[in-house]
Amino acid sequence: MVYSSIEHNIVKAGQAWSCKSTFNAARVLIVAVDSYPGGTAVNIVIEFNNESEDPGQILAPIAFSCLEPDLVAVVANDVNVSQHIPDYTEWKRMANEGQAGIWTCSIDTIIATLNEANAR
Repeated sequence: MVYSSIEHNIVKAGQAWSCKSTFNAARVLIVAVDSYPGGTAVNIVIEFNNESEDPGQILAPIAFSCLEPDLVAVVANDVNVSQHIPDYTEWKRMANEGQAGIWTCSIDTIIATLNEANAR
């Protein structure tokens, strides 16, 4: 699969969005936007709080079609995402080699799945 960086008409790198989530204070930082044969992949960092965990951050490549319903409003346009670029670059390398993919579910499902995996 070939992922290549694109300009998108709704999301762009450096934006922070409020989002629909059952996890308190969840917001999404846009790290990068790529096209791939199935559509658009958005690499995001999900920032969240919940009762059982300290504030967390999850880097999650997600299909735009799954992300868009959870986006509420842009809360910042100039967030520095440079600290996440090395992880994004590694994901993209692996994705282009067929060793990584993207999430195709809601933000809440991503957080819950990773919280459950970390609890094991």
